[in-house]
Amino acid sequence: YRRPLMVGGNFKDMLVAGFSVRGAVESLRKLNMDKVIALDFFGDWDLLKLSSEIRVVRSLAEFRKALLSYPNEQIIYTSVLENNLDILKQVENRVIGNGVSSVKLVRPGRNWWELAWKLGIRVPRVSESPVYDGKWLIKPYKSGGGRGISFWDKKDGLKRGYYIQEFIGGENISFLFLANGKDFIPLGYTKQLIGFKGLGGDNFKWCGNIYPFGVEKTFREEIEGWVGKLVEKTGLKGLNGIDIVLSERGPYFIEVNPRYTASMELLERAHGFNVLEAHFQACYGELPKVKFKDFEGFYVKGIVYAEKTLTGFNCEKMWEKGFRDITRSEEVVPRGRPVCSIFAYGLTEDEALENLLKEKLWLYERGIGK
Repeated sequence: YRRPLMVGGNFKDMLVAGFSVRGAVESLRKLNMDKVIALDFFGDWDLLKLSSEIRVVRSLAEFRKALLSYPNEQIIYTSVLENNLDILKQVENRVIGNGVSSVKLVRPGRNWWELAWKLGIRVPRVSESPVYDGKWLIKPYKSGGGRGISFWDKKDGLKRGYYIQEFIGGENISFLFLANGKDFIPLGYTKQLIGFKGLGGDNFKWCGNIYPFGVEKTFREEIEGWVGKLVEKTGLKGLNGIDIVLSERGPYFIEVNPRYTASMELLERAHGFNVLEAHFQACYGELPKVKFKDFEGFYVKGIVYAEKTLTGFNCEKMWEKGFRDITRSEEVVPRGRPVCSIFAYGLTEDEALENLLKEKLWLYERGIGK
């Protein structure tokens, strides 16, 4: 890893790459960087306000070509690279974050399943061939945001690039942490909004997060004990997140995301610290003493999925309202596709969700022209 180039106390050039990068770009902007280049699949309206330069791609081949066209910039990734190790290997000497040697041990596949079993981490049963007992999900190896996940029907067989995972019922949460390759510090737990119909979601689609989420002490000790073993064994660095189901039998690790995750901006809103500044320090071996500002209540982030075909977005008004990941005005968003991210706060979890749905109502009444 190379330390970011410093010019007059500021970072010089940074490229943020992933499926959607606005959250990380906004965090970097708060660090007064000279140049922040955004490479993602959406090119949202507010990304234009926040980035020095934008490259929008529509395929993995375009993503690879665009990424390699920047030979000098240091890189932070928010998705895509952890699922495509061949691309990550080509740029990992410039990545501030986890490289191939760590990522290949924690992403879905035999390396991860065998490691989890050896470390005593509770994970769902998995299979790479059809099974006929219990309730199962079919999931892509290269997963993200709940896309491509459904209940498995034995009549459907098993598609190439997919595996079968035992369905675990319970509360869907995420654990966010910061690591330096040897040790880690917990950042927080969030409750995941999965298939939330109030935001136009369905099935296993990720629709946002609520922060904080209280985990009982015995489960918390078990989760964080496993994470300690995992960091020591894999050398994970920087920001990381783990999707977990809290079941009656205890916590199950569902998926490890060895990178910045979209729920991390809730930590910034709640506690007032910059997660990427902490990420840089941790990647160079120093676990910072993060100062968590005390707060009461709950912060929530929601992804609004179009309930019908939409266009004519009032982008400036949406920005002023505090919306993010704003679709460009002229774009047509078909039913089921993401429109924007919305945020809310409440003294209780129910109040926070109620306020979030009021933001969605405003969007449909005043934020959309057609």
